Amino acid sequence: MGRFKISVNPEGCDGCAICLDVCPRGVFELESEKAVVSNAEKCENCTACFKQCPQKVISIGVPIENFYQ
Repeated sequence: MGRFKISVNPEGCDGCAICLDVCPRGVFELESEKAVVSNAEKCENCTACFKQCPQKVISIGVPIENFYQ
């Protein structure tokens, strides 16, 4: 996994799948017409999904375990 933890707020996701298209590593999948993070360990932290999401439902944060290293 990269330096950051990526997540999608399913309540705001409209299933446009732009994140699937712009992610170079295949981190996302659609489940029940919503984007989900299915391969977080492949994330390169490029932030393309975060920048391109029209609904602004993708969050990038620092995993709590990184604070203890």
